[in-house]
Amino acid sequence: MGIISRALAPALLIATAVIPAAAAAQDETFSPDWDAMSGALSERRFADLLRLADEAIAHSPPLEDSEGRRVLCAHSEVEAVLYTALPDPDGQGTIVRNAAPCNLLFYRAYALEELGRRAQAMELMASLTRYAPFRPQYHIEYGYLLAQSGRPEEALAQYRQAIDALELQSDDIDKQHWSAVAQRGIGYALIDLKRWDEAEAAYRKSLDHDPDNAVAQHELEFIARERPRD
Repeated sequence: MGIISRALAPALLIATAVIPAAAAAQDETFSPDWDAMSGALSERRFADLLRLADEAIAHSPPLEDSEGRRVLCAHSEVEAVLYTALPDPDGQGTIVRNAAPCNLLFYRAYALEELGRRAQAMELMASLTRYAPFRPQYHIEYGYLLAQSGRPEEALAQYRQAIDALELQSDDIDKQHWSAVAQRGIGYALIDLKRWDEAEAAYRKSLDHDPDNAVAQHELEFIARERPRD
């Protein structure tokens, strides 16, 4: 799939939000085998990755609530606080889980995409942007899938949501990395839309965060060649 985090496996262990008793795990003694999934990913054994993710999901807290409450995944304490403060339009309440259930779905979506099952991968990534709306990576990965499926306007919206979500990030290294990735995604979508000047601006912004990136440099050269001249 698009871009996986440089250190996703450790991040999968984050568990900062308080989970209400009514939202307890189906099997509180179960711990996903993150090392096995990370190994399957790094060795490109995507069928194994899918199997491992599915086994873990079957034992993980559900992301649908029988009482109709909204379920969200927090990847940090800041996200957990923000999610509990979000408006509740249905008045049913909100359950804030830790990151693990969403990250398992992310592994599943990644495996599905690599196995050629894009429609299913896209459906999962769309759901992840709802379960964790302040997680920039999910918007970026979903934007990538939309762009690759010939839906640049929708991809652009996801990349811009990622930029907004990055304002909430406290880790400067991650913020720089994902800002560069999101801006490159914006540039890619804008090229598809023939919005050359905006695309150039996006790639130049990406270089502010990642000055030596060869992809951005190449795309700027492409824009210079392809942009219509007055």
